[in-house]
This record gives sequence, structure tokens and C-alpha cells, in this order.
Amino acid sequence: MTKAAVCTADGVKTFTCTVCGEEKTEAIPALGHTVVTDEAVAPTCTEDGRSEGSHCSVCGEVIKAQEILPAGHMFCATIVQPTCTEDGALSETCLRCGYSRSTTIRARHEISHVEEQPATCGEAGVREHYECSVCGKLFADPEGKTEIKNQVIRATGEHQFGDWEVVHEASETEMGQETRACSVCRKREVRYIAPGGILLGDVDFDGSVTSADARLALRRAVGLESFENGSRTFIAADMDLDGEVTAEDARLILRNAVGLGLDV
Repeated sequence: MTKAAVCTADGVKTFTCTVCGEEKTEAIPALGHTVVTDEAVAPTCTEDGRSEGSHCSVCGEVIKAQEILPAGHMFCATIVQPTCTEDGALSETCLRCGYSRSTTIRARHEISHVEEQPATCGEAGVREHYECSVCGKLFADPEGKTEIKNQVIRATGEHQFGDWEVVHEASETEMGQETRACSVCRKREVRYIAPGGILLGDVDFDGSVTSADARLALRRAVGLESFENGSRTFIAADMDLDGEVTAEDARLILRNAVGLGLDV
């Protein structure tokens, strides 16, 4: 034998004639690997494991490499959510070895910025502040350190009305109508005019229509108040111009007083 066969390479056998000295050779087939299984090792919480592999027991060549299976705990977690004022916690326990650990979740507000909105004559405004969307508390700072109270700016209640404009003139059979608007909030007011320029609904002649006027008209309708038919007071109270002062007129006066207009 000139060269022995191995796992992956042929060998060579040489023959020599004893008479003439001539040589010849023959190949010795490669032996092939003798495969041995490398058993898998499961990982633990603190030591790596390995997957199943294999190698040749003759030459040592790795046929299938084993992969590292990282060590690690198998945690089951329990969470106590924090509030705005009390800490929460993340508690974890390993299902394999029982090791446990806990992490504090700090309490904090969920704060957003609220920009200032000036009040108008008809709508309240609000001062600039910070607000927690969870507990609703208000703060002067974005960190939520300085708590403050209600930041509402009350509506001024003072409309900037322009002059009354005639929508249509009063006639003997139909009331007239005038309107005006606030230059700030665009609120519109409507008043109704009887023939002779009398403001309908202004029973007490104070220049405005209020619930007090509705009360006077209702008292006249049920006989608790007395004013003559055809008088200025009577005309002002007769909202539907039917020649009578009734509970219906009182209702119309009240609707006008609260800004609902007329539905005659």
C-alpha cells in the first residue's frame, strides 16, 4: 500500500513485478465519514444550550454544526398600572427556576398644553394652562408640579351691537321687523314693531322685551292686570295682532325675550 484511503480521499495500492520490476497501481476507495450524532442540550436559565448536530468519529469533521441556544428565564409578567399620583409595578417570575424581579413604573400625569382662548361677549374663554387627560387636574407648568384651579374666563356678556336695521315696515295688518348684529360674535337680535312704532312685547316700555313683559301680558290675559283695549300697552302686548291679549301673546313675548323669535 502506497497511500491509505481516508474518509474523503481515495488511497493507492502499488504492485511491483518481482521479475522485471514493472509497477502498477490500484485505487483504494475513500472510506466515507463515520457519522456520530451530537445530542441536543436544552438551555437553562443561566447556561446556554445546543441544538442537535453531528460529526465524523474518524476524522472529526463537523457534518452538521450545533447552534447555540441562548440561556434565559421564561418570565410570566404581572403589571400594576401607575396612576397620576401612585407608582405602579412590573413583576416578573420565571416559570422554570422561580427567580423573580420587580420594576417600578413611576407615577406621572398625561399632560397636554391648552392654548389661551380669549372670552367673547357670548362665549367663555380659557387661560393658557396644562391639563392631565387622566385625572383632569390643571397645572401651570408642563411637568405638572404646580396645580392650579379653574382657568375659565367668563364671557363678557356685553355685545357690540350695531344700529337696528329695518327688514320691513309695519302696516295696519302686519308687524314690522328690525334686526341688529354684534360685531364680535355675530349674534343677531330681532324686534317686532306694531303700527305707530310701538315695540311689540315691550309691555312695560323699558325699551327691551324681557320675561317681565311676558308676565304682564299673562296677568292681563287671566284678568289680574288691567289695561284698555287699543292703548299703547295693549298694542305692545298683542303680539299676534289679533285684537286680544291672551296666553298665546305671553308665550310669544317670552320666546322673543329668550331669543327664539316668533312662530306665529
